[in-house]
Amino acid sequence: MNCICPQGYTLIGEECVKTTIITEIECPVGCTAIITEDGNAVCNCTDSLDPTEVKVETPVYFDNTDYFKDVSWTVAYKPTEGAWNSYFTFFPDYSIGHQEHFQIGFNWGTHKETAWNHTLQNDSFGVFMGEKHGFTVEFPISSENVSKILNSISVNIESRRHINHFDYSVHKDVGATELFIYNSTNNTGYLVLHPQESLVKDRKYPYIEAGKQHISTTFVDGRQTANYIFNRVIDQNNNIPIFKRDDNNIFKDIDPRTVKFGGKRMTERLKGDVFMVNLSNTKDSLYQILIKNLISKETTID
Repeated sequence: MNCICPQGYTLIGEECVKTTIITEIECPVGCTAIITEDGNAVCNCTDSLDPTEVKVETPVYFDNTDYFKDVSWTVAYKPTEGAWNSYFTFFPDYSIGHQEHFQIGFNWGTHKETAWNHTLQNDSFGVFMGEKHGFTVEFPISSENVSKILNSISVNIESRRHINHFDYSVHKDVGATELFIYNSTNNTGYLVLHPQESLVKDRKYPYIEAGKQHISTTFVDGRQTANYIFNRVIDQNNNIPIFKRDDNNIFKDIDPRTVKFGGKRMTERLKGDVFMVNLSNTKDSLYQILIKNLISKETTID
């Protein structure tokens, strides 16, 4: 059935709806007139504001590990030699030299906003910022391009316990506490050195603990001698470096994947034309330990 609506009405669905035609629609400035589906007119208005830039500054300090990695290093200059001759294992932000001592200070980190005096006393050695830092000395044994077997090393060492600035006593059983010897293909692994006491007590050596081998060492006439030194590199062809080095290539650790105290059918002595001897003491801070020279016993390889 067709429906006819009177004049002025519009058929919407099944109903006649009166419609009014608006010829002019005026909306406020910034608004747009929109005719909806039911024939109504609406003004669509959008408010807008100019953007405001807010400057936010967040300070980032050098000890913030989200932004920085600490790869600091400290090198020491020895005026009597006219050379930079060693590295330290503490990393101050500044250092001040004085006639008889030196100061170090920190702007960041654990010791932030502190300063420390060093070398004012001689009753403690290797202690910085109240923390013990062991020493490490490394030097070569060169055979002038002649291949040799290294049998033992003897270190001329003197350990002084100071009573005052001038007087001291020498302790004959204090010296290096750890040792490793290496070249490009050989490595003894970490050896913990114990002063020889008696045949009964020394029977427990050598033994392995925490990835290190404990051995006995003798002190005779001011010389500390070690002879239980063997090559502990499992396989020099495994494409794994013997050492893991820090970011500055200053400090290094033996990689346990390449150097082990087991896994070889036979023990063998170190071989080569040059050996590097690494001596350290991480225990004694009451002694001034002087390493004077080293004597090695070697056998020439025919």
